[in-house]
Amino acid sequence: MISKALGHYPHIRFREDEKLLWNPVLRKSFKVRPEERVRLQLVEYFLSQAGYSRSRMSFETPVKLQTDKTLSRTDLICYDDALQPYLLCECKSNKIALDEKSAQQISRYNTIIGAPYLLISNGITDYWFEVSGETPTALHEIPEKFSKKNDPIRDTPYWAERGFLKADSCILKEEASLSLLVKYFADPYKPVKYLHFEGMPPELGLEHYYAIHSVSNHQRIAITFSATPTDSRFNAILNTEGNNVAYLSISLSDDELRALGESASGKQIKALKNELLTPLTNNSDELIPVLHRLLTSL
Repeated sequence: MISKALGHYPHIRFREDEKLLWNPVLRKSFKVRPEERVRLQLVEYFLSQAGYSRSRMSFETPVKLQTDKTLSRTDLICYDDALQPYLLCECKSNKIALDEKSAQQISRYNTIIGAPYLLISNGITDYWFEVSGETPTALHEIPEKFSKKNDPIRDTPYWAERGFLKADSCILKEEASLSLLVKYFADPYKPVKYLHFEGMPPELGLEHYYAIHSVSNHQRIAITFSATPTDSRFNAILNTEGNNVAYLSISLSDDELRALGESASGKQIKALKNELLTPLTNNSDELIPVLHRLLTSL
């Protein structure tokens, strides 16, 4: 089934300009890794929508299997009110397809943990199982304890904590930025992908979650709002036939515009900035066509 991680994002912290993932349960920072992002996205769902208590979660619980020479560690365990293991979770990268090997791995771990429910997730697809006897049974609905009960309050602090905005550094009006963020990033059924770019300036904040829009059979535009230690930015990437060919990165605090391609004069930069900020400010459906025109002109 569609993953409960979708539409949820991990907390972000910056330490000496390095972007880190913040675990709100352990109150500890971690390196940005694909599996960690998925795990913390699920934690976000459990806390904000399922209403699960953070005091009933544990991470990296050691597991020693008889056939293994070294200790293994579980990704996440949720406990019931009697502090007994209730759900064992195994998290994989978005790029890893979930298969029988994943199911066998979590089942082996559960011979030690003894949870009645299992979850395997790659942040796109979830597989839930109920353990009865020795053979886990696939579930088509999630257990009641983990069903949606609340909607998170997606206000400015919410998006700032998750690295989409630097709260005190955005020239867009609050209602405009919040409307855009909810429109593009809060719906789990809209395509969002985490993109990583080797060798790009970190001050642009390009490495982040992007909303993906198809503009033709062979072209896509990915857009995001991202925080840096000093700035809020709006970034857009043009992908043609699987290759990233151009980007725009506009500061939402000092109106700086950077573009991949030939340098533009001051007048051209101002014109580009104004053309982009108008649909951003008005939350207009013209944003993607305007971006397409700008990106293809670079």
